[in-house]
Amino acid sequence: NSSPSEIFSGKDFNLMINELSLTYDYIFLESASLNNFSDAKELINFVDKLVAVFSADSVISEVDRESIEYLKKINGKLHGCILNKVNIKDLK
Repeated sequence: NSSPSEIFSGKDFNLMINELSLTYDYIFLESASLNNFSDAKELINFVDKLVAVFSADSVISEVDRESIEYLKKINGKLHGCILNKVNIKDLK
């Protein structure tokens, strides 16, 4: 139930990422929904690129549109999107 800033309070998260980058080529950070929690916005400061994930099961709401506009404005960090839960029968 804690946000990243609460979990890493008093710790140097940048240092941890820098140390991990010496061993790993890619470091993936997953966060809760941008619409419902602050996690994604808190982690954006630590990433080079961001990939948004959308569900084919849901309809894009006004809140989703606002989140998409926010992502478009984060200094070119939005690298693409993933559409999950796609029914193969719907592909043409």
